[in-house]
Amino acid sequence: MYYPSQQQQQQQQQQQQPGSMPPSSSQSTAMPRHASPAPAPGVPPVLALYPKSAQSIVNTVPPPPPDTLQHDNRIPQKRPRKERACDRCRRKKIRCDYSQAHAELPCSSCRSYGTVCTFNEAARKRGPSKGYVEALENRLQRMEAILANLASSGNASAETVQQLLEDEKAKTTTTTSSSSSAEEEQSIQHYQQQKSSSSTSKHDQPLIPDYSYFGSSSGIYFVAKYFPDLIQHEKPHFLPITGGDIMINREDFDNEGPSVLPNYGQWALPPKEVVDKLVELFFSRMNKLLPVLDEEEFLANYRKGYDAVFMPLLVAICRGASRLLTDDDPLVKKYGIDRRQLLVSLDRQYNHNCNIDMMTPKIEHAQVLLVMAYCAEKWAPESEDWVSASLAVKMAQDLGLHRSRTQQQLAPHLIEPYKRLWWSAYVMDRWICAALGRPLIISDADCDIELPAVEHHGNNYEYLIQLTKLSGILGDVLRVLYAPRARLVGNLQGMSHICNNLDRALADWQNGLPADLKLSEKDIQMVVHESLSDELSKRLNNGAGQLRLVYNSVLLLMRLPFFCNGNHAHLATEVLNASREVMYIVQALDIPSLIVVSWTLMGHVFLQTLCILLLCRRDSNPAIASGAGHLLTICKEQCRRLEPYIPERSMVSFVELLEKIIVEDKLNKTPLVISESPVKREELDDAPSIPQHERPSE
Repeated sequence: MYYPSQQQQQQQQQQQQPGSMPPSSSQSTAMPRHASPAPAPGVPPVLALYPKSAQSIVNTVPPPPPDTLQHDNRIPQKRPRKERACDRCRRKKIRCDYSQAHAELPCSSCRSYGTVCTFNEAARKRGPSKGYVEALENRLQRMEAILANLASSGNASAETVQQLLEDEKAKTTTTTSSSSSAEEEQSIQHYQQQKSSSSTSKHDQPLIPDYSYFGSSSGIYFVAKYFPDLIQHEKPHFLPITGGDIMINREDFDNEGPSVLPNYGQWALPPKEVVDKLVELFFSRMNKLLPVLDEEEFLANYRKGYDAVFMPLLVAICRGASRLLTDDDPLVKKYGIDRRQLLVSLDRQYNHNCNIDMMTPKIEHAQVLLVMAYCAEKWAPESEDWVSASLAVKMAQDLGLHRSRTQQQLAPHLIEPYKRLWWSAYVMDRWICAALGRPLIISDADCDIELPAVEHHGNNYEYLIQLTKLSGILGDVLRVLYAPRARLVGNLQGMSHICNNLDRALADWQNGLPADLKLSEKDIQMVVHESLSDELSKRLNNGAGQLRLVYNSVLLLMRLPFFCNGNHAHLATEVLNASREVMYIVQALDIPSLIVVSWTLMGHVFLQTLCILLLCRRDSNPAIASGAGHLLTICKEQCRRLEPYIPERSMVSFVELLEKIIVEDKLNKTPLVISESPVKREELDDAPSIPQHERPSE
């Protein structure tokens, strides 16, 4: 078959279209990649789809009269489907005028290059139009918000749902039609980035940390409730909660996907092997009793590397667990670790490098503050545990962790860890305030969150539950017996009545302890006579001993106001028995078991017992004074045993000085009369640890 040459075809086209310039190869290649060939002058754009040889024929057909265009009742034919472009036009992304009707003729582009059209490349599927996916996602998000509001408010009638959906549909249609293609493309890119980020961290980013809690007394709550139209389309968004409270969304820059927590300054951690050991000690011993952190979540991030962990939190963990390292540990010998120097070094790094943004509450921030308070370097008034615990509580309240209904917005796997975090903060608040004699931060009337589950993911949290209940009783003791207003307006009879109620609450708590956390009178006698069995020693070091210590501390705190009055001599035996329990249990416990409870808490137990023993040392009854002197000797021995683990001034010299002053004062002056009836030493040693409570009389 004869094919006309390229030069002959150009001459024919030039003759058919006078005034048109002959095409050239250079003109074809100079065309922009994303531009389509411009139609010849006078040629309608639709005709540019056809070969130029066919355009001359189409141009000779006269147009129909205007009346025909307006009154043509014929059935409109479907627009013919555009044929597939050849490989060259697809690569150059230009319009292809190849036609199956003239299969032997190449398209204009291939003809200009002197090649034939090929169709070897596989066709790619065409995706949805720009903005379509974004519009669907936006509608879905608005529908989810509507359903969340309906679920929280309880108003879920069919008419309400239909009206809200119609409003959202109209809003979506208006927004979509008014957006330009450039805005759509930017929105799609932003959505894809946001979706990619949220999909990778869906497990880590709950809803609650992006919101701040506001109670019904706040002005923001008033505006949100009584003027909803003012804030319906404005940011920040409001999340209603049944019960008269709201959660308000923070600024957009805080919600652009998961935030990457900064690591702040430069950190100098111990070798990786040592850090692994410290993390293991923290979760197996310390976090088991006061579960501030979710072990599963933290270890998942820790295994990814240091970059995936909030570095101040890791430093706080290593700092607290460094006290649990023993001198015979292989890693301590391998790296020549000095426990005291390691603790001081990590503490200085934290204070120098960590600068937490207090205006942006985050779960990680509350956790690191609580771990620092839990593992305080000192128990003295200059310790930072007071400030750290206060800030942690305020952040947790900002995140709404103290409210039961806010937990409904959390992912199911985060509800229990956040409950444990809140109640750990509650426990620390009670004991730190008791140790320093300062007002409580958390009011029981303000929090209605439930206690955590006893079992969760194979871990038992019975110790935390029982310690939380006892801490609640401690808060009542501080509020009704030690608050300044209570001391001013209260009288001895009224305080005795209140103390009776506290006695019943304390007895009920002790009777409700599970068997593995409860010590019987027989167990106490075995501890006093230092005849421990392996089973009893295990129970003592796994929670039962620590709970008995804090129980006696609360009991001594209840008796101290009446005991110091001097009119209740019968209390001397009771408080001395409680102090004796404390000293012998401390003597029976391992050093790590004393430290894991929180040195702030154990320091308060020591100091409370020391005050009682010093008062009893001044008693005129020889048995009481002698028994107190014997227990003071045990107290000094235990202080010496703890000195290598507590980097602060020794208490031994302080106790010896006070005891010397008391003895000299007894020789020169009339001793303090606390016990009116003589008590034999044998009776004191054989007396039950906690006798039947004798109610303080008027």
